[in-house]
Amino acid sequence: MPPSPTMVCTRLPRPHRPAASVALALALSACGGGAEGPTLEGVRISAAASESAAVGGLASLSPGTKALALAASAGGLARYEGPSGMLTLPSLTVSNGAESGCFDVSLRTLNLAPVQVEVVSATPMGCAAQGAGRYEGASGLLSLPGLVVSGNGADSCHDVTLRTLGTSPSIRLELQSALPVACSAAPPASSVPSAPRNLTATPGNASAQLSFSAPASDGGSPLTGYTATCSTGTASASASGSASPLSVSGLSNGSAYQCSVVARNAVGSSPASAAVSVTPVAPPPTSSFSLTSSLGAEGSAMPADYSCDGPGSSPPLAWANPPAGTKEFALLMSTLPGDGSTKYNWVLYNLSASRSALARDAFGAGTLGVGSDGPMAAYQPPCSQGPGAKTYTFTLYALSGAPVLSTSPVTGEALQAAIAPLTLGKAVLNLSYARTASASGSSAPCMLVRNSVAVSTTGRPTVGCDSSYAYIGSDGLTTHTMMDGITATNLQVPIAQNFYGSKAWRIPLNPALAASTTSAVDGPIGMAINGVPIFNPCKQGGCQNGDTKVLGELDVCNGHAGRADDYHYHAAPVCLMATKPASYWDTHPLGWALDGFAIYGTNNADGSPAPRDGICGGNTSPVINGPAGYSYHVTEASPYVLSCFRGTPSPDLAGQSAKFSPMRQPPVTPFAISAMTLRTDAADGYQVLQFTSARSFTTTETGSDSYANAPGTYRIRYQRVTGAALDALLAQTANRSKSACWNFQFTSGTGASTQPPITYCR
Repeated sequence: MPPSPTMVCTRLPRPHRPAASVALALALSACGGGAEGPTLEGVRISAAASESAAVGGLASLSPGTKALALAASAGGLARYEGPSGMLTLPSLTVSNGAESGCFDVSLRTLNLAPVQVEVVSATPMGCAAQGAGRYEGASGLLSLPGLVVSGNGADSCHDVTLRTLGTSPSIRLELQSALPVACSAAPPASSVPSAPRNLTATPGNASAQLSFSAPASDGGSPLTGYTATCSTGTASASASGSASPLSVSGLSNGSAYQCSVVARNAVGSSPASAAVSVTPVAPPPTSSFSLTSSLGAEGSAMPADYSCDGPGSSPPLAWANPPAGTKEFALLMSTLPGDGSTKYNWVLYNLSASRSALARDAFGAGTLGVGSDGPMAAYQPPCSQGPGAKTYTFTLYALSGAPVLSTSPVTGEALQAAIAPLTLGKAVLNLSYARTASASGSSAPCMLVRNSVAVSTTGRPTVGCDSSYAYIGSDGLTTHTMMDGITATNLQVPIAQNFYGSKAWRIPLNPALAASTTSAVDGPIGMAINGVPIFNPCKQGGCQNGDTKVLGELDVCNGHAGRADDYHYHAAPVCLMATKPASYWDTHPLGWALDGFAIYGTNNADGSPAPRDGICGGNTSPVINGPAGYSYHVTEASPYVLSCFRGTPSPDLAGQSAKFSPMRQPPVTPFAISAMTLRTDAADGYQVLQFTSARSFTTTETGSDSYANAPGTYRIRYQRVTGAALDALLAQTANRSKSACWNFQFTSGTGASTQPPITYCR
């Protein structure tokens, strides 16, 4: 019996046996022998192929017709590989009784009776095509007496029509042997492809571009193309093509579409890919939105003042003709360092739509994010690693609303992503800056200062250097605890200061012992590496007014807020120092005095206690990571850091008043309190200074009013004003020369108002 239709025979290894190659397809027309026509039960195999023939392809055609195919292949037995029912050989029985399976068979001929056939017609044809009723074998390999194709060569291809003569012949074949062979699954039929993969959509103007990967399977039939479809549910559009990407046009701007792609082959279309969403957008209207700078036209070079080879000022910018509907602006300054990344130097947002410019060293405008050079929320002056001109791109974005920012601090990448769907237009200005191999911002003295601040984890100032000074820039605030533990206060609070750019603190880069010392009995004496100023221990006006530490006016970190609501230290910055082992400060500066000499911990570089001379309280012992000649060391005894300057101070000592801008009268004469803390209200972002007074006290908001307060717990709440509210305040005549404002609220410990809220600007 023939094998199952789901099986394909695989030849078992046999010794090589030469055999002629035979292929015959013979169609017998029914001319007699009953309704079913003549029955062909077998055929004689010629001697040349008698031991290596196989029977295959005897297919039942229309009633009354049967077809026979013989094949022999060199190298071993050929075999029948057709599905069940395709072969009719009644006398062929496998000796073991199996009726299906795969076998190698050898046949022998019995009871040969002549088969008389007559050629009705013979038409020459090409040999490439093959089908039923066609002889494509070599001459002499098949013996059927009476079959002669007259008038044609023996070795040619013909379509033939035969007619049986005489009675139904019978050729009987007897099974000589049958050897089982391995069966394997039949190859699957072709099917439709699998779905395209990795679909992405890019919105365009009334269009969407769909990119995708080919299906994992073509279904066994070559792909013929793809069709992309985008639909809103009520309207759809399609596009076809032979490869990714496909552009679907005719879409409605502002409508959300679900898009998918199908692949096609000869069998049909694949399932649809996973759908993606896309919303086509109209291009921004053409406008004359422009960004300019007084530093120069497009492509101009920036002066060194705006880089780390100077004070590191932020550049002045101006803009005009923003798109209609602009609600606010955002600004990014970026450069491409050459490694394929984008580096941000300036991240600024929440700029009011009424604003049209930023002055040099702009302060209080918008909200600052962090650049790529560190955690400081500030303008980070360009400081490229190699010589040559670098291009810095200023991009001002006109926005239709305020961006939603979920990360803190806000980076350039985060801001760019948040403003993308809000951008109405943008204006771009490119400026360049070229550093030299001997750039002052990379000089050895400058690197001492830059390296010292790089380790700070409680605040990170910016540092730029010209040939004379290092410029330490900051907002004067720190991330460690402030105001906690104070027991005597005038109720000033720590707010951000503008110590940036031209207002940064200048530290001499090449200090030397001066012929005479300079007094340091009032005000700032240096800068800590976290950007917080260090003052001498005395109260304002001189030490005759008292030692702030002794009076209980300092917090647990030895700092407090002064008359300008500025936070500063009056003794060793112990909370900053707590971030490193004590021995670290023996060899690394914790701050820099205004005369350029470094301030260290309590010991010399060799670990021995640092002696204090009788001049300014420092010594001339060798130092590491600081300038030679002299150094200062913190102590637990007054004056805690230094009593005078051994070198020549920078002009900032004499000009210190220009650094500070008080915006209000001291609220109260210093008095005793307890349990002072400073925290952030998570509900609204206000800073909250809380304290308890055991006695009554009187406060003022303007200097001309007064408010009586009974013993109890009180809170001072304050928050910086931004955006349109800030612009409205600065537009007032009283605030025309100011740049920043804060809202203040005064309540009891239970939240009840104790005096009117007020806004202060400076």
